[in-house]
Amino acid sequence: MAKVMSLVLVDKERVELGELTHDCCKATLPFLGGYKIIDFTIDSLLRANIKNNIIMSRVICKSLKEHINDAWQNYKGDVAYLDSIYNVKSSQEEIIHQDWLDVFLQNIDQFNQPSIKQVLLLSGEQIHGDYFRQLQQYHILTRADMTLVVSEVDIDNASLYHVVELSDSGEVVAIHCHPEEAPSLPSKPNKALVLAGSMLLNKERLVKAVFSAAKEQRTGRDFVMDIIVPFLTKTKVSLFNLGGEKNESIHWSPIKSIEEYWFTQIHRLSEPSEGSGRDNQLKCFGVRTKNNIEFKDIGRDSVRLKNSIISSGSKIYGSRVLSSVVGINSILENNAIIYKSVLMGDNIIGKGCRISNAIIEEGAHIAPYTVIGENIEQDQMKYNITQNGIIIIPKGSRIGFYPDKVLELHSI
Repeated sequence: MAKVMSLVLVDKERVELGELTHDCCKATLPFLGGYKIIDFTIDSLLRANIKNNIIMSRVICKSLKEHINDAWQNYKGDVAYLDSIYNVKSSQEEIIHQDWLDVFLQNIDQFNQPSIKQVLLLSGEQIHGDYFRQLQQYHILTRADMTLVVSEVDIDNASLYHVVELSDSGEVVAIHCHPEEAPSLPSKPNKALVLAGSMLLNKERLVKAVFSAAKEQRTGRDFVMDIIVPFLTKTKVSLFNLGGEKNESIHWSPIKSIEEYWFTQIHRLSEPSEGSGRDNQLKCFGVRTKNNIEFKDIGRDSVRLKNSIISSGSKIYGSRVLSSVVGINSILENNAIIYKSVLMGDNIIGKGCRISNAIIEEGAHIAPYTVIGENIEQDQMKYNITQNGIIIIPKGSRIGFYPDKVLELHSI
């Protein structure tokens, strides 16, 4: 796929994951231990033999740039982070924003090259499966100028997405941004068709769409609505359908909520694994340390792992980890039990703790013999819990110690 360039778009203004992304962009959120969400997108692109991949953001995200340069250092010729160009200087770079239209205009020479025939636009804040080869083949087969990747979701959940409205003949009529009443599929009244975070365009069409948006002085705040949608009636559009929400053959997860962030990781642990074997699946280094994983039985308390990921630098002392993710540099003391939980890294779980159905943010320290996730009524008095019962322990918290050592819990 030498004639294809991918532009991976990252935006810090995502709010779906609440306080989990308070001080980082969604793309750099830890996922499956030693990785970040964006790593799965980049990995899928490289597996599809797309050799020209650029990460673009309309905000300055220092942590994202550092991660790309570190984790993907062996692929510097294939993966690059593109620094944004700003007309305004500020000592507080994090608060500077610009529209997507500005970003594309400033960097149009990156993709407007004779050797580039097609441009793959996709979100770096979602989990994309290995469908990019099929997408390009389908795009060529249908002779489309623009191929939108779509998926079917329950109509009750459609307001979370950009919804594609179809005519009875299956042609694209319109795209609606987070509509309160989403149009259903003509043949499936309980389903809606939504954009799945990626689209493939012929380069010339993308260039024309960008210049057209600039000429008409559209804001470019919402890339889809301000740049892509106005061009729909002027180009041939095809739809590449990933299937329904339960589709397993072509995986896509938008991670639109804290619960989905938890569920997507737990769901991917369904295949049996021991130790850190799964921690080496992706092509990148991930977020790694020079420290090895240490497993040690303590007396009669032996280490037991099932369907879990243990990340580099972690120490598991006589603990049981079941269907869980343990992030980097975490310590589990003897006789602790972790079940269906996500530890985001640098956590200390005390002796005899029992934790289930939880997300433990980075740096949180849980005192010995603390029980989380077994009594919903008691947990509601102490912690913040999602609608479906996932408990959130905030970054840097000290749980179960004396009151003067407990950090205030954030709300969700």
